[in-house]
Amino acid sequence: MYKFKTQVGKIMIFVLLISTIIMNGAVFESFAQSRPIKIMPVGDSCTAGIGDPSNGGYRTDLYHHYTNAGLNVQFVGSQTGGPSSLPQRNHEGHSGWTIPQIASNIDRWLNTYDPDVVLLWIGGNDMFLNGRVNTSGLSSLIDQILRFKPDITIFVADYYPVPDQIRQYNATIPGVVQEKANAGKNVYFVKLSDINLNHNTDISGDRLHLSPTGYSKVATIWFNSTIDILKQLAGGNSGGPAPTPTNTPVPERSAFSKIEAEEYTSKNSATMEEINTVAGGKGIGYIENGDSLTFKNINFGNGATGFTAYVASGITVPTRIDIRLNSTTGTLLGTLEVSSTGGWNDYIEMSTSINRVTGKNDIVLVFSGPVNIDWFVFSENSSIPTPTTSPAPTSTPIQSRPIKIMPVGDSCTAGMGDPSYGGYRTDLYHHYTNAGLNVQFVGSQTGGPSSLPQRNHEGHSGWTIPQIASNIDRWLNTYDPDVVLLWIGGNDMFLNGRVNTSGLSSLIDQILRFKPDITIFVADYYPVPDQIRQYNATIPGVVQEKANAGKNVYFVKLSDINLNHNTDISGDRLHLSPAGYSKVATIWFNSTIDILKQLAGGTPTEPTTPPIVVKYGDLNEDGIIDSSDYTLLTRYILEITTSLKNPTAADLNGDGIINTLDLSLLQRHILEIISTFPVER
Repeated sequence: MYKFKTQVGKIMIFVLLISTIIMNGAVFESFAQSRPIKIMPVGDSCTAGIGDPSNGGYRTDLYHHYTNAGLNVQFVGSQTGGPSSLPQRNHEGHSGWTIPQIASNIDRWLNTYDPDVVLLWIGGNDMFLNGRVNTSGLSSLIDQILRFKPDITIFVADYYPVPDQIRQYNATIPGVVQEKANAGKNVYFVKLSDINLNHNTDISGDRLHLSPTGYSKVATIWFNSTIDILKQLAGGNSGGPAPTPTNTPVPERSAFSKIEAEEYTSKNSATMEEINTVAGGKGIGYIENGDSLTFKNINFGNGATGFTAYVASGITVPTRIDIRLNSTTGTLLGTLEVSSTGGWNDYIEMSTSINRVTGKNDIVLVFSGPVNIDWFVFSENSSIPTPTTSPAPTSTPIQSRPIKIMPVGDSCTAGMGDPSYGGYRTDLYHHYTNAGLNVQFVGSQTGGPSSLPQRNHEGHSGWTIPQIASNIDRWLNTYDPDVVLLWIGGNDMFLNGRVNTSGLSSLIDQILRFKPDITIFVADYYPVPDQIRQYNATIPGVVQEKANAGKNVYFVKLSDINLNHNTDISGDRLHLSPAGYSKVATIWFNSTIDILKQLAGGTPTEPTTPPIVVKYGDLNEDGIIDSSDYTLLTRYILEITTSLKNPTAADLNGDGIINTLDLSLLQRHILEIISTFPVER
């Protein structure tokens, strides 16, 4: 989606990245180094090489780039990882670590290994795990290194743009580096975000880390950004630029197959960025007047006379897309005029005739203003079809526009444990469309198989309730959902050791403040691991409180899954397998379909999930609060019995924990000292 943005402190550099580097064919000068330059790669899972089966990551190619350039280098650190072809496999890459964890260990590493150079790539997990842009922490870490070794050389990298929210942190890094450089320190910036990222080849199967191909690309950026400084350290000539690797020809592409906009060869823009599209793919947005995209080596065969693009626009003033040959001022083949499509997420196919073009050519798209573009294709026939939206489901939808559904949560929503990362969303989407509903999954994240047309969501692996709360207003504003499928709170237990019932309640209230008429379905968890049952027990009460206040909030009891640990749990023994996700998709469907039919204008059937009624203190559910309930609660707290028939009824103060405070309240109620419990007030 397009947004007008103020470029404050954001460095946007246009560079043409070379996707394949041949280093052995070039000749480099040799250096007579008395000893190797000791380089310590420091960071998180990206430095450790997660996503590369050999765990060499960028270090493998970077080492060979350095040695091919005549440098004598030694990678140092307490960790090891990489293929047998990498002689120097040491590093300080620690998967999942944040800046404070690096800071707690860096003095010891510097003392032990005495590096000349640090390659610092850290801060991503501070965002993903803790929900903060830790710029001050990065600055302090650099200062800490410089205090220990004042003359050390530090190269500080930003991140490739996956996931999207890392851009917030990236934007702050150049300023930190510049501050240190202005103070006369040997601190330099490495712009890994300049990678010409291909999501199909450069991202690994976990959809987060780089693949070996992606690591190879960032190794080239590391090399080009560091080689001149390292030559100076080695005593070489620093007067010239880094050696230019040999270019490999751009692979030929057919003009008659869809060409994804984000797979451009080069771009000319200060604002243009890759964006998520509502269909679950990628596109290009933030386009301004004069921007251009170049696609090299397009084969038109015997000739094309038509051009079709899948585009979206939210402004009334038409934007022209000039289709030119070979350069921004080259032969004009034709122009596609894009008027408002209804919104920045409302994509349609638009077509135009072009002058006949044959053979192999470079194509340059030149834009006169804002537009979002997903893909384009050329055709041999110049007849222009009427603009169409994406194909509708085979069953007849019962509403005029799609119901926009935002799945929100943690790794369970992201689909961890399912190799395709579709999770429950894959089967749920098909259940809805088979029932005649027209639905659209929305969100900034994407994941799922090609059989899932709507792959967007807001599932963030490792996130807690506060992290979701820090972002939910922006997501609601951007995607304007009608429905939220909320499945969150597990990590508050696993990572922080707390049953965060109050946080869940506040998050629901926050969503309702932003969109009072929104519909929210709140799920509990399948019973893995066992301690999640404590949190599960508190969720129905939160939902009931909102429903009693007249809000459209409903409970989805995923803990009702008939769980088979052999088939429904994935290899990590925590997340669901595809079979398990299929089961919870059915529960989601049965718990939501009648409400969604009402939203769509259909006739609801009897609700599949009856309203939740909790009689607090009535632990045996006999309708009476008496000494029998007191005995049951006592035995549970003393761990004589390990379960309660209705745990929700035992949390009498609503703090999410069943303990002696609840037992005291129950005793006071039985003795008629109190007439209601705190949870009921």
